[in-house]
This record gives sequence, C-alpha cells and structure tokens, in this order.
Amino acid sequence: MARLWLVIAVAGAAGRAWLLAQEEPPAEPAAAGVTPPDAAPEVPAADLVPAAEPGAVPLPGVSEPEVAPAEGGAPVEEAEIPLVVAAPGSAKGRGWELRAGALYRGGMDVDVHGTSAARAAAPAGGTPFRRAPRGIGNTRTYADRTYDDGFVNIDPGTAFPGTIVPGVTWFWGYENASQYSPAAQTLSFTKGGGESLTRSVVRDQTWDRSDDIEAPGFAVELSRDLPSLHPALSVVLGFQTFWLDDVEAEASPYEETYTHRQYAIVDRYDTSRGGPPPPAPYAGTYEGPGYLIGNRPDSRAAVTTAAASWRVRNRIELEIESEMYQFSLGPRLALPLHPRISLAVDPFLSLAYVSADAEYREELQSVAADGTAASAAQWRESACEEDWILGLGVRAGVTVGLGCGWSVGVLGGYDWLGDDLTLAAGPSTVELDPSGYFAGVTLGKEF
Repeated sequence: MARLWLVIAVAGAAGRAWLLAQEEPPAEPAAAGVTPPDAAPEVPAADLVPAAEPGAVPLPGVSEPEVAPAEGGAPVEEAEIPLVVAAPGSAKGRGWELRAGALYRGGMDVDVHGTSAARAAAPAGGTPFRRAPRGIGNTRTYADRTYDDGFVNIDPGTAFPGTIVPGVTWFWGYENASQYSPAAQTLSFTKGGGESLTRSVVRDQTWDRSDDIEAPGFAVELSRDLPSLHPALSVVLGFQTFWLDDVEAEASPYEETYTHRQYAIVDRYDTSRGGPPPPAPYAGTYEGPGYLIGNRPDSRAAVTTAAASWRVRNRIELEIESEMYQFSLGPRLALPLHPRISLAVDPFLSLAYVSADAEYREELQSVAADGTAASAAQWRESACEEDWILGLGVRAGVTVGLGCGWSVGVLGGYDWLGDDLTLAAGPSTVELDPSGYFAGVTLGKEF
C-alpha cells in the first residue's frame, strides 16, 4: 500500500509541474531606471482618490475630489481587479484531486448445486447377500432333508412311479414333543444357519444452497477537471479491492441403512390324514414300515434369530474463499449545493478481477444403533478459478470541503458485472455472482 501511495504522489507532482509549465512565463524585470514603453506611470498613493458613485449626494462642506492627471495631461483610469473563485474545499483549484477511503460491498451471492460422491461409490456397508440353510432342499422336489431337530428322507416308495400314494415317506424322525401341534395337526422341523445382509437407500438428494456475501474494501481514485468541456465535468480513474466473506456450507444429502440378519427355516408337515404321530423321540427307517408323512413340506417360513441394523450417511463440508480487484473509469458531474458542499454523480465502466478457491470434503460414516460413528470412506478435492469480468455501474456522493484543498465525502452506488464466476468442486458446482451495491467514506486532497 505504501508503494501505491508513493506512485500516486509522484504522478500527482508530475502532473502539477506540467500544468505550471503551460502557464505564461513571467516578464523579465526591467533594468534600474528604465521604464518599459507599455508600463503605466506610477501615481503616488496619496493622489489616488476613489471616484464618487453615480447618483451620490455630496456632503455639505466637502468638495468632490479631483482626479490627479497623469503626466502629459491624460486622466488615470481605474484598473479592474479579476475575481478568482476556488472550487469547494480547495485553496487554489488546480483541477486534480486524489481521494481514498473505506468501502462496504453487499448484495453478492454464492450458489452451490451438487450431489454427493457417496451415491456413486460401492456400498460402504457391504454387498447385500442371502445364504439359506443347507441340507433341507427346496419345497418343489423330493429330497433327503436334515434338520436340527429331526429328518425327513426319501424311502423306497417316495418317488417310485408304481407307489399307491406317491410322495410320502416313513423314513423320518423328530426329537421333541413340542414339534407336534395337536391343534394345527402339524409337525414342525427347524434348520438354522440362514444369513442375509440387506441395503436400503433412504435419502439420495441433490443439495442446493445460496448465501449472501459481504465484503469490506478499500478504494483510491484520481480525478481531473475538464473545464474545456464543462465547468462541472471531470474524469475519474478508480481502483477498488474487496475481501469477500468466506462461505462454509455443510450438507448430508445421502443416507442408507443396512440390516444383518440370522434366521432359521421352519418347515411344517400335515399329519391330519394319519392322526397323531408316534411320541417323540421317534426315528423311522428306510425299509419301514412306519408312520407316513409327506416328503415335501406343506409350508416353509424364515424366522429371524438375530439381527443388527446400522446407518451409513455422508457429511459434506465446502469452504469458499474469494476476492475481487476492480478498475473503473468514467465521467463525473458535480453539482454545487453550497460553497463548500457538492453532489457528484458518476456513471462508470469497470474491469474486475475475481478469484475463488473451494475446498470440498466428504466423509461417509457408519453409525451403529447406539450412535457410535466410524468413518467408512472419505473424498477430498480442491478447485480454483479466476476471471476478468467487464461491468457497468453508477455512484453518487456528497463532498464537504474542509479548506486548504482537503475534503471528506460519502458515496454509494451499484455495480453490475457481466458474468458469474463458476467452478467445480467434487460433484458440486459453485457459482459466484459479484454484482452488488457499495457504500463508503472518503478523504480527498486537491492539487
């Protein structure tokens, strides 16, 4: 900043020297005792008497003073004194002014649109599966079936074409009396060892967020009066810098649940046609004879013996840092409100350098039923984008002169920039709209 002030000061001094050089050089002094031919003769101060105003009434006893004639008899004419009016706040009104001050900028916004990396990743909780208990076959075909509490096998006539009642067997057995239900007239057999893992996506959303951002800033401008075009017109070259607020966004748009289940298969056989079976424990033989039941179960059901569920959800954190540097150029029309107060209106063109950095972090967490969380996967990505953007704006300000060329002022306006700054961070897109209003206070010096 010190270098910037030094450059501006040097440029101002050079401009002032150039202006002074354009003025008519002073006449060389005449030699002692020599009167220039075009010089008016000197008249003693005592001999100069102001002339009476037209229409004035002379006082009694006072005669009208006479104007002393100059040498040669020619009367002395009164010389006109030029009137010089300085600009408000300026002692000399040289036409250059340097102003600097603090600014505030608002009305800008950042929009975030995106999804999550978790939705495209492999299932964090494992690949779903299902494993049925072995050794009991299916319910559509004849088979030797071995259960935890008995067996139902094929006997010589189960699948024999010439059997009078096909599909039945006396080669079976059971261990517990509780397996028989007199009310339902069924025998139940149980086979454990079944296991499954199921996955269900309960939330898969895009996430959209919009944040208004503000920025403190600093401005410096150099203006030059243009009296040849209009007494109230000047041209203004400005520079502004803004440090935009950091944006921190969080979201959790994705969640899935997992259930791990252990189960047993319960097969039921109808005994209504043969009456109550032999009391347990009972075991038939291959050769028989014995009590007949069907080889294929009349119903089959899965009964859960143990289960555990947990959630897998993501957490996204996005941090955005941005800044803007802007040059502006345009005319200024100043309207005097008071000898020391003026109102100025400035339309201007601008060229802004806007840059933004984004840091994207996403973590997939596995959360147990008791709330304990563990990290299952992580993603991290950084992005940076910059651009030069043309703009158009207008500002108005009031300046109050303090004397000796110093003045203070307040200003406000709006700046439209022609484009947004867009960058991609992970599966998300960030759009920065730098257009906004501004206000500030300034301190100026004319030279």
